[in-house]
Amino acid sequence: MAPGGHTARSHAPATPDGAVDVVRPEPAPTGRIRAHYESWKPVYWAFALSRLLVFVVGFAADAAMRITGQDPATWRPFAFAETYPHYADVVTNGYTLQNAYDYPVLPGLMAAGDVVGIPLWLTAFVLANACFLVGLLGLAMLGERYVGKLASVRGATYLAIAPFAYWFSIASTESLLLALAVGSVLLALRATPGAWLGAGTLAALAALTRPPGALVGLLLLCIAISQLRARKLGVRGTFAALAAGMMIPAAIAAFFAFLKGETGDALAAIHAQDQFNRHVTLDGPIKALESGVRNTLAASPGQAIELVATIGAAALIVWFAARAAGDRWELRGWTLFGAASLLLPLATGVLWQMPRFALLIPPVFWMLGMLGTERRWLHRAVLVLFPLALAIKVATSVVGVAG
Repeated sequence: MAPGGHTARSHAPATPDGAVDVVRPEPAPTGRIRAHYESWKPVYWAFALSRLLVFVVGFAADAAMRITGQDPATWRPFAFAETYPHYADVVTNGYTLQNAYDYPVLPGLMAAGDVVGIPLWLTAFVLANACFLVGLLGLAMLGERYVGKLASVRGATYLAIAPFAYWFSIASTESLLLALAVGSVLLALRATPGAWLGAGTLAALAALTRPPGALVGLLLLCIAISQLRARKLGVRGTFAALAAGMMIPAAIAAFFAFLKGETGDALAAIHAQDQFNRHVTLDGPIKALESGVRNTLAASPGQAIELVATIGAAALIVWFAARAAGDRWELRGWTLFGAASLLLPLATGVLWQMPRFALLIPPVFWMLGMLGTERRWLHRAVLVLFPLALAIKVATSVVGVAG
């Protein structure tokens, strides 16, 4: 009742037939969370089941080596597998001319955890897995724009169970970079000044995670061009986008200046690669492919896998450029990002862990998802073969490596 005893009038707008159009309230936060989960449930399940496989196999292999009393020099605990010693060295000893190839975001976060009493390995382990979930969801959401929801969900599923996807669960930077890259792009697509500044911040952090992170700038540039052409950016938005782009080189310059103070060499991150005989040259990609073909013909299974992964990833990037739908500048951005992400490691002149590098090229998995959507037999084969290969890769990350 209104004051004075009269019936209160509804302020809701009336429809043409005179009925009151009831304005529905915004869904509660719990409702939005539930709706989000229902919409992307397959991605959550892909994450959960793939990580369960990784954890069970990894820690089971770890336990088997302990129980059987194997020589500690011939294996490494799963929580300390692969690149953990490198990042722990940065935290423990600071930057030197030998370890400067490790970019600062992950060791910085590990050091922050250590300050409050969290073991270095546990901080890295939790971060890697949490960021992988975020990155996997972001990859699926972005992929819906270009290949449709079903293909994007299947692409995310394939990434979760990919043979080299155990890198997303150990002390390495793959998960961090994936989450930062897709998060930066999702923010930039909102086309608001605040979102662009957020996108630039995430892109700057990506550039400080590992060298390919700087390539996120290619994506942001193409998105900004698209939004400018569509007049989605006002004056403030344009300046915010420019500021976002400048954050990336500024972050790298700050890191190099820090290395100058710590090691005396501003380019220590580049020069530290010399100990692995990795030198970037313009003809490096040609040399890498030539060596890969020679070694494959000489019956090198490892090089054959590297070569197939390289050629396959390149083909899927080209197919993405030709087949994916959506804003052309966005598609160009992803194509440039994918090509540059592939060429950067190839520029060292060798095929080295190319399946691992391909994990961070979303168009590759979006197009794999499209293939799986169009060919049911391929989808079923991937769901069987990928987890088997993943289990083998997890086990070998523990067994047969220096402790």
